[in-house]
This record gives sequence, C-alpha cells and structure tokens, in this order.
Amino acid sequence: MRADAVVVAADALRTPQLLWASGIRPDALGRYLTEHPLLFGVVALREGIVPPREDNDAPVDPIRGLVAVGFDEERHPYHAQMMYTPVSPMPLREGSPHYNNRSGYVGMGWGIRKWPRPEDRLTFHDDEPDENGLPGIQIAYELTEREEAEFERARKHQARAAAALGEFVEGMPKVMPPGSSLHYMGTVRMGQSDDGTSVCDSYSRVWGVPGLILAGNGLIPTANSCNPTLTSVAIALRGANALVSELDSADPS
Repeated sequence: MRADAVVVAADALRTPQLLWASGIRPDALGRYLTEHPLLFGVVALREGIVPPREDNDAPVDPIRGLVAVGFDEERHPYHAQMMYTPVSPMPLREGSPHYNNRSGYVGMGWGIRKWPRPEDRLTFHDDEPDENGLPGIQIAYELTEREEAEFERARKHQARAAAALGEFVEGMPKVMPPGSSLHYMGTVRMGQSDDGTSVCDSYSRVWGVPGLILAGNGLIPTANSCNPTLTSVAIALRGANALVSELDSADPS
C-alpha cells in the first residue's frame, strides 16, 4: 500500500525501535536520551496548616490539593509539584512518629534537568528480538556531576518548603531510580540541520526520508524539568500543519 506520508508516534523508545527495524538508522537515532530526574519527599504536616477533617472515618480522596512551583532559571531551575493527601503516599511503620498523622501529608516531587548527551542512548539488537519480534532495546543512561549539582541545589529548596509545612517522614527525601518520571525524551530529537546530532527537522520530518514524519516526546532536543506533554503537542501541531500544507500543495486537483 502506497502512502503520501507516514507518521510514526510510538513513544520515545519504540519510535526509534521501529525506525531501526525499518532500516532507517541515522547517527542520532536512539541517542540523547533524557528525562527529568526526580527528588521525592513526603512531609508530615504540622497541626493547623490545613483545616482538620470533619469525619476521620469517612472515605478520603487520596489527593486533595495540588500546587506547582514553576521553573525559573535563576531562582528555581527545576519544576516542583506538591500534593496534599490525608493519607501517606508511602507506607509508614506503625511505630513511626508520623504514622496516621492527623493533619495529613504532602508528597513533594522536584524535577530537575538532565542535559542531553549522545552517550545516554538506546542500543538495538537485531539478534535479540523482543516479544513483538522487533530488535531488542538496551539502555545506557547515567547522571553526571552537572545533574548531581542540580540535585544538591534542589535539596535546599525542597527542605525550605518542607520546613514551612512540617517535617520529612523517615527515609525522605530521596532520589528516585532512573526512569521514574516515565517522561523519556530526545531519542529522535529535532535539529536545525542534518549534521548527525538530530533525526528530524523542526517540522518533524526525518532527514533524508521524504514523507516520514515523527511525533512524541522523543523529538524534544533540550533539557527539561517538567511534564513534556504540552511541548510535544505543540511540536506535533507544528509538524501536522506543515504536512497538511505540503500535501495540499502537491494535490493536482
């Protein structure tokens, strides 16, 4: 079946996997893998910070309120999210001084930037197919001194917020395991020129493959500290509008 254009949007892991399986293998394919690493903490609120529950035996909504603290390059170079909940978002031992805290808890997530590096990447293995028969994927990813410095700075901001509300429960805060954000980016990144550091142009068109358009978080080429969904939607709309214009101009009617 012939198509004037093909759009591939299979997430930041499987889009490059499909391209690789199709023999489309630019140098940057699968490279520059990023996410936004997370510093997570749970705070037991001090009494009086929020109004008391009217009925302690009534069912509770696990999340009652959400506050976001936006990115600011100079003052707060990360994205923070704080969620109030009457019940702890993590298990606490019964002997813990924070067990069943009557004032509730706040879950705190500070997302920091992960700067793109070609060494952080997916490697595809044709001789080790996955459950779908596609080339198996191996991931290479690590934090550098640059990200570790970001974590140290984020800890100070998070600690100030925690102290204003109560105190961290035992074991908090902690750096979440790599990939915990589930917001993977960069593996089919866009760029300004076909110089080996990008897979597609700024209109989502794969270099050297006319009619092949990509979409999804994998196109984001820069460090990012928050949920990338709206950024990906904006990129997809830009690419879709360009594709419509190209198809319209090529229509002989």
